[in-house]
Amino acid sequence: MPNITQKKKGRKLFNERVKSIRSFVDFDYDLRKAPTKAQKSKVKRYSDEIAKLRNRPYQVYRPRIKSRLRPVQQFAQQDTSLPGIKVAFVPTAGKRQKIRFNKRGITAVAEHVRITSVTLSIRGLAGDTGGYVARRIADIEASHFTIQAGAFEIPIPYLPESVPVAVTALVERYGGNGEVPDKEERENHHWANWLFGLKSYTAENQEDVTAYLMDKREQIKNDKKERDRARKRKERRAQQESKGR
Repeated sequence: MPNITQKKKGRKLFNERVKSIRSFVDFDYDLRKAPTKAQKSKVKRYSDEIAKLRNRPYQVYRPRIKSRLRPVQQFAQQDTSLPGIKVAFVPTAGKRQKIRFNKRGITAVAEHVRITSVTLSIRGLAGDTGGYVARRIADIEASHFTIQAGAFEIPIPYLPESVPVAVTALVERYGGNGEVPDKEERENHHWANWLFGLKSYTAENQEDVTAYLMDKREQIKNDKKERDRARKRKERRAQQESKGR
């Protein structure tokens, strides 16, 4: 009996995962049929990645032109190694943005604020970090910059003259130089694994940028609280169901 119960639980979890990602991926499975080991593994991989991307304020971008999907996914700091994801989860401050394409790349426009992605290369950062960052932003007319950290953005605004110093501090702190005792953990936290770029912010009124980033931080906090409440409700329901059996 315990094996049958465990099997049912696994099947239920698989079905829930498929339903949660179905509208975001280009594949689907017949839930009336028992899933294969490969299908379970694929669904879990996609489900985990999409859950991570949805753990931040976002809007779903569905491209009308297929070739625009990957650039927007990269702009959104989204892992593009999972090609079955057919949308981009673009970070926001809780309000919808307009995605625009131009010669320099992609720009998101939120109310009075323009946000542009600035890529940084590992090779450039490994040399004269501060000088490299200063050169990358020299021709960008922006009042503030934030640092992209993997799939997330550090919502702290830096002035053009201070962001090279901030990036240099991160490279020095997470340079794998022995500050973290455990070698594996040190390698996982190395800056080259997650420090891929900046976001530039432009607005006629600098207060609009500050307000936008404050709204973003507040939205992140509120979303986290709601996720925590939902998790606790789910745990309570599971405990009640377990007692009722």
